[in-house]
Amino acid sequence: MLTTIDLGMAIIIIIFFVTIMTSIMYNIYISQTEAKRTATALNYAVDVFEYIAEIPYNSVQTETLFSSIDTINISNIETGDNFTTGNINGYNFRLEIEDPYGDDMIKLITLTINYKITAKREESIKLQRIKQLPFDEN
Repeated sequence: MLTTIDLGMAIIIIIFFVTIMTSIMYNIYISQTEAKRTATALNYAVDVFEYIAEIPYNSVQTETLFSSIDTINISNIETGDNFTTGNINGYNFRLEIEDPYGDDMIKLITLTINYKITAKREESIKLQRIKQLPFDEN
């Protein structure tokens, strides 16, 4: 025969177990979401850098770069003096191209991608690449 104390203890143990399991499942979900979002952001970055590697040195310009990439469709493109921003499916891109030495021989390309993991948590990936003027064009 169950007493009130036995029943109360069983309910407390079940509540404790359910709370722990819910917490573990939520953390697994957040980890999986973060891994998927980061992998997608890195795939976009690879597409951008592969495109930059294929085009001639003089074609690397912030004004036209995002709109020229065939593999991704970036919307809300805004261009400044040496940067371009855009968005695709919740991933915010910022592409900066600068001439670090002022001799127009090297372009430093910085790609920053911001994306949300949860409503309150945002992550960022920042990658850089150098594009050099080929020796035969000097």
